[in-house]
Amino acid sequence: MLVTELAIGDGEAALPVVGEIGRYWLLFAETSPDERDPSIVTVEVDVEPLDDGVPLRQPAPSAALPENERWWEWRLFVRGDRWSATWYSRRPAVGRQRLTGRLLGDLGYATTGSARGRILRARVVSDTYRLLEQPATGPKRHPRWIQVPGTRTLRDVDAATGVFRDDTRPAMHRAEGEDVVRECGVLVDLDLDDVLALPVRPNIVPAAVSAHGRDAWVVDRELPVVIRMSEEQRIVEYRLPGRVFASPAHRPRWLHADAVGCWVVGRDGIFRCGLDGTGIRIDDGPVGGSVACDGVLLTWHRSGEHTALNMRWPDGRHEDLEPVHGRVGPAGTHAGGFVAVVNTETEGGHSQLLEVGLDASTRLGPRLAPLTGTVLVGDDQFRLVDVRGRQVPIRPDLTVGEVEDVPIKGSAGGTAGPWMWIVHPARGVEGIEPDEPGRWHCLLSVLDPVTFTAVCRLAIHSPYPEASYDGAGRVWIVAGGVWVVDPRSPDSVQRVHLDAPAPG
Repeated sequence: MLVTELAIGDGEAALPVVGEIGRYWLLFAETSPDERDPSIVTVEVDVEPLDDGVPLRQPAPSAALPENERWWEWRLFVRGDRWSATWYSRRPAVGRQRLTGRLLGDLGYATTGSARGRILRARVVSDTYRLLEQPATGPKRHPRWIQVPGTRTLRDVDAATGVFRDDTRPAMHRAEGEDVVRECGVLVDLDLDDVLALPVRPNIVPAAVSAHGRDAWVVDRELPVVIRMSEEQRIVEYRLPGRVFASPAHRPRWLHADAVGCWVVGRDGIFRCGLDGTGIRIDDGPVGGSVACDGVLLTWHRSGEHTALNMRWPDGRHEDLEPVHGRVGPAGTHAGGFVAVVNTETEGGHSQLLEVGLDASTRLGPRLAPLTGTVLVGDDQFRLVDVRGRQVPIRPDLTVGEVEDVPIKGSAGGTAGPWMWIVHPARGVEGIEPDEPGRWHCLLSVLDPVTFTAVCRLAIHSPYPEASYDGAGRVWIVAGGVWVVDPRSPDSVQRVHLDAPAPG
């Protein structure tokens, strides 16, 4: 199977190491036979429909794509011998089939199929690309590259590094007709029999955490199940009328705890858990993002070029706000409500800052140059911080100051109360070694948001951690498991064991 550069770079697939056990979320892509390409295989499989067998018209309509260049697509489940995959097919199929194509190790949200086995061989896959056209400068103009047929090469490695060559970027200095090399992933040979059976799934596989006071709330990765750990270490389980996610997604649902309960928000809607043990569905529409302040929830969901905004209160009130043109990016809170970045790609692209009060009042700032940033940090003054080493202050009139360099570099980040955190590589950090050789890992560092110095670090095995701050000055972290740390005592890291009630 071809484990894509995207899946490895995104952390969904661990770095392939010969001799280790690999598990990959699989897509099947039908292709024509090509004896020169070892990533193409012919398999006999059982095919059944997903999504009730109803096809979708792909891609979404746009002025740039004529109707006759769109196609119907069926989402099908392909079941092989000890492996399975999702097939986004342009033709309907069902039953026993003989198919030719590629098995792709891809992102978990895109597939319900997977394979697990011992890695017998790993080969980095390289293709040659030719620059057909170098367009004039301007917004949304991109160079046109084509893959040159018959140029695929493979290079054996004992262990993939996670760094892939891509000479197509930057393209500005390339000449039309020039050939370059791009590595697209790792071709992995798996022995599906040389593995032990998977352990029984725990009652709770944590995906996100939110704390308030002495209570911490944790939501499961696939199941519509939330647990609340109270100050007395008593665990209460909430079973919500939500979707069971067949494939693990790093953020299918997330949480916002407050004094009287917890909002559960995600791809299958909005739920509300109360301190009395009740859990109800509030809305079944998907949510793209959310932020909460003093129990008031602000959510957004993009539709076309606009983003719908909605506010909800714990007492059941809700209000639809005026949609904004563009995509809502990082958002943060202050005592009076919310601040968010709105980005648009039209007319060359620009950004605006949106302020929303707890009374549902809105104020949209002037147009600004496109803002790049990962985290909105609020203290005496909001700052938009990019975990790649830059920040820009936000003024009260919703304009911004000068860009400043900051001494951080990571792949993801966020805030937890008065602290900021980032995820960055563990390689080269003194005293940090992987506890399981060959398993992908990195560091989560809790930072002082003013000086950006690390006050504590935690080795984790997830590129998408979640963190929350409680009323006792502690930071709760979900990253494959649950940890709690007091940044004032950096050696206080403790793993939390979730002894949720057994099914019944």
